[in-house]
Amino acid sequence: MRHVHLKPSFQHAGGKCWTIALDSEVFPESDNPSDPSGSAVLLSEDGVDLGPPHTAHQLIIRDGGGAFSHWNQTLYFSTTDGTDPNTNGRNYSVRLDREKYFANRAIHAVGIVESYLRRLPGGRDTLKGARVLEIGPGRDMGTVLLLAGLGARSVCAIDRFVGAWQPGWHESFIGALVIAAKDQLALDLGDLAGNTKTAQTFSVGPISFFAEALEKMSDGDGVFDVTLSHSVFEHFYSVADAAQSLHAVSAPGSVGVHHVDFRDHRNFGEPLEFLIVPDSEYRIPANNDDYGRGNRTRADEMADLLGSAGFDEVEFTIESHAPGEYLDRLAPRLKACNSRFRDHPVGRLNVLSGGFLLRRER
Repeated sequence: MRHVHLKPSFQHAGGKCWTIALDSEVFPESDNPSDPSGSAVLLSEDGVDLGPPHTAHQLIIRDGGGAFSHWNQTLYFSTTDGTDPNTNGRNYSVRLDREKYFANRAIHAVGIVESYLRRLPGGRDTLKGARVLEIGPGRDMGTVLLLAGLGARSVCAIDRFVGAWQPGWHESFIGALVIAAKDQLALDLGDLAGNTKTAQTFSVGPISFFAEALEKMSDGDGVFDVTLSHSVFEHFYSVADAAQSLHAVSAPGSVGVHHVDFRDHRNFGEPLEFLIVPDSEYRIPANNDDYGRGNRTRADEMADLLGSAGFDEVEFTIESHAPGEYLDRLAPRLKACNSRFRDHPVGRLNVLSGGFLLRRER
């Protein structure tokens, strides 16, 4: 585990946040729009680990407290007490802890699958022998392996941005996933994990993977018994097109579980700020930064689009709302802005996260 001492040449990035560039040769993997927790960097102050890592930059600016993010080869961080790291006399160092990093990613993947199982009518039994579609599983594909291990007849994974198998990285992750699956799900991934590592691809056994967008998916009609996604619907360029495609590939009698994070992904501390941006400036398909921020479709709008796509049942469960004091501050600014949300009642906009249960009966 290599430690790199950071010399006091930190740049102030506003509020309690400071930045410094990290050597991409030493720390090649960083957080980025397609993998917001991609960095394995740990930061310490006088030998004591800081955190949490992967924190939204606006929260680092506002709250500090040691939170940090390694984003696109730049370290954004805060000191424990808000002092200037150039002059407070403390030592700051970064290191890679790959074992802890992969363990945390594996635990996160298992947590997503546990959330699927809680929402699926019938839990694990619903997956056994089912044809499953998971949308946007992300770089590590851990959820896909777990779904196959839980007895799905087939698991098709589609993701617009996932790249190729990375030797070393994926083997390490799968090793951690085997441990987490056994500990948290009493699931033995056994031969499936071994075959995946040997083949150096996820398209083995019951698993198939396609680097394409759901909006463009048109192969087959009614081919999946179960459809799943976690924090994906808020990123579609066209929710209407995605909903139509999802309905088309869902089999009669199918069920879908889809968790959605409706927050401004650039500012979790003030989670509805992107609603104030004028529509003319918020161009999702043309601006990847805005795409990563979220498509701004609100929960009631998304429910209407899913119903219009043909799903016979669209059930939405709210998980979290924006705090009342924040909504009080937002309301006058929203009324004065030039976006399509200016005339929406704040009560229609305040849902921050929730889950859809979808059924196609015929």
